[in-house]
Amino acid sequence: MMNLILFLLFLLSIIYCCDEPVFFKGCEMLVNNHDSMLYGIGLSVIAAYIFYIFQVVIPQFLRFKQTQVIGSVKLEDICALIEREFDVLRGKPKNSKVLMDGISDYLDNHDIFSDSSRIEIHEKRVYSVFEALVYNDNKIMALVDEILSVHYLEPKYEKYLFKLKTSQFHKNINWWKDNKPGEYELCEKEKGTGYIVVNIKSVNSDIIFSLEEYLSIYDSLKKYSNKLYGRFV
Repeated sequence: MMNLILFLLFLLSIIYCCDEPVFFKGCEMLVNNHDSMLYGIGLSVIAAYIFYIFQVVIPQFLRFKQTQVIGSVKLEDICALIEREFDVLRGKPKNSKVLMDGISDYLDNHDIFSDSSRIEIHEKRVYSVFEALVYNDNKIMALVDEILSVHYLEPKYEKYLFKLKTSQFHKNINWWKDNKPGEYELCEKEKGTGYIVVNIKSVNSDIIFSLEEYLSIYDSLKKYSNKLYGRFV
């Protein structure tokens, strides 16, 4: 928006500082006085805009072209990690183009907080489904923060990364992580101590509900990633 305003001001200054208006009927009033203060201001605006183009716009454009290559790789990594999350929720790598296939059936028969993911293995230990989700989610958010802080991508595409950060799926993962629902947590009761009970059906329902939005964000990122990544490979 600011670039558009500066360009319009530059264009108006050119029109005022040249004698073009005299060739158009009814525009004689726009013919400038070369000795006026406005004429001097107009010339200053033209000179400043040219300086701005060479010192700011062109260097920013060249720098962005360079960083965009890095951004495209990191965006591809984000999409791969999201696909990994869907694999974890499915219990196996996808065998179709539909990422949601098999997730509901898998969740109906598993406890994400205690059952093995069978996919994520680190330091000779197989992560639980939930641990695997947290692991991939942390990596995704680290990449998102890096892209946004360095401005690897155009602002119109950064909005999808903001949607990823504010997605309900990410919020669910964070909430469950903070409240550690998969661990034995002693809680005080009137007659002694007990264990916090997790309603796994409610958890699964929250996951399925939030995946619709998450999948939509993924589709937008994947579409842009393919478009951007194709320019450099």
